Parts: sequence; structure tokens; C-alpha cells
Amino acid sequence: MYCPKCKPGDNPGGIVLPGQRTRVVDSRLESNQIVRRRRLCSHCGYRFTTWESLLSPKEIETELEIRASVAQGMMDRIRTKAVIILNTLK
Repeated sequence: MYCPKCKPGDNPGGIVLPGQRTRVVDSRLESNQIVRRRRLCSHCGYRFTTWESLLSPKEIETELEIRASVAQGMMDRIRTKAVIILNTLK
């Protein structure tokens, strides 16, 4: 991975210097599918964090669709319940 501070495009001709590679200083499992890595640039000493998913893009899309469906179902139920309560108050 390249350093976001001294990336290859900053050099004349976009040449990648050997010292522009980063190394992982710390790696932690944040949630059950996300890995947080602290990285250090060996060229400029800049520290930055990356978050990497252990899921494939298709699995992420499926997970988001399921969450959206559950949220929509909950909102529909709340609306229905609110109408029932309002009708009984009349």
C-alpha cells in the first residue's frame, strides 16, 4: 500500500521510490468482518489507518439489502400501529 501523503503521483514521472511502501504497525479486528490496520510510511514516517473488509463486495451488497428490508419492515409496522392507535382515540 502506498502512503497517502507521499504517493507515487507526487514524484516527477510518477516513479515509485523504494521507500514509499508502508508497513503494518498494528492490526485489530474491529467488528466481526472489519480489520483496522495502523500503517507507517517508511519514507516520510506518516501514520494512517486503513479499514479492510473480510467480506466480498457481493456479500456487502446482500447485507445492506437485508438491513434496508428490515428497516423498511419496521417503519411499515410503526406506521400501521400509529394508524390503529389514532383510530382508537377518535
